[in-house]
Amino acid sequence: MHTFVESRAYRGIRLSARFSCSALVLIPAEHWAELRGLTTREAVVRFAQRIGVAPGIVVGRLGKQRLIAWASNLNRLKRRFRWNHA
Repeated sequence: MHTFVESRAYRGIRLSARFSCSALVLIPAEHWAELRGLTTREAVVRFAQRIGVAPGIVVGRLGKQRLIAWASNLNRLKRRFRWNHA
């Protein structure tokens, strides 16, 4: 299933329904071209700070788009949580 986004900023961009919300909200389209250049920890952290998201969000997006390997060391930037089930 795909959806077409109808807004001025994202007109005509075809995205999967699951991906569209986070793709548009967390990392705005005007920054998408920069993702390919994020190959170091420092670059990811600087980019994330500049656009106001956690570095792990950027790493997740890089992985989703297969711009980094599944076993990339950048995955260490992701925050992991453990839920206690009482």
